[in-house]
Amino acid sequence: AADGHRRRLEVFHDFASPFSYLACTQVERIAAEHGAELVWKPMLLGALFKAIGTPMIPLQAMSANRQAWGERDMRLWADHWGVPFRFTSHFPLNTVLALRVSAVEPALIRPLYRAAWAEDRNLGETDTVAAIIREQGHDPEDVIARAGAEDTKALIKANTREAADRGVCGAPTLVVDDWLVFWGQDRLDMVRRALDGWVPEVDAAAGPLPGAAGSKHS
Repeated sequence: AADGHRRRLEVFHDFASPFSYLACTQVERIAAEHGAELVWKPMLLGALFKAIGTPMIPLQAMSANRQAWGERDMRLWADHWGVPFRFTSHFPLNTVLALRVSAVEPALIRPLYRAAWAEDRNLGETDTVAAIIREQGHDPEDVIARAGAEDTKALIKANTREAADRGVCGAPTLVVDDWLVFWGQDRLDMVRRALDGWVPEVDAAAGPLPGAAGSKHS
C-alpha cells in the first residue's frame, strides 16, 4: 500500500456456502494484485447461524420469489466470473471434515470448493474428501489425521466464535486489516477499494477496533 503498510485480507468461509465458493475463485487473485496477506478463516456456518439466531437454511425461510432469485443469482455470478457452477445435490452439505482439512492444508481449499460446487461431490463423505486429498498429491491418511487433532477442531470453533463476536452474519465475510468488514462475494469491488486504502464513511465514523491493523493508518 502507499503508506507502506501491507494489507491483510481475512476470509471467513464454509464449504457449505455456494457464495463462499464464488468468492474463493477470486480472492487469491485480488489479494495478490494488492500485495495483501490472505488469511483463510474456516468456520462452521451452521454453528454461527445457531449462535446469532438465523434459520439454519436461510434461503428456505425466504419467499418463493426470493428463493428463485437466490438460485438465479448464483448462476449469474458464476457466469460473471467465468467459473463452473452446479448447485449440489447433497445440500445441505456436512462440511466439518472439509473445514478441518482446509485448516491444515490450505492448498486444498479451491479443490474442495470445486468438488462441492462444480463437480457435485459430497464433502460429507470421508471417502470423497480422502479422494480429493489424494488427487491433489497429498497423503489422505496423514492429512485426515492432522485434521482430526484437537487443536484443529479448536481452531474452527475459535474462528466461528470470532465471526459471531465481529458481527459476521453469513459466508463469505471478508475483513480488510482486521477492521473493514464486507459480507458476500458480491462486495469484492468494495474489498478491492478497501485494499487500495478506501475507508467507508460508516466505518470511519466508528474508527478501527483497538489494536486492529487499520488503526495504524487510519
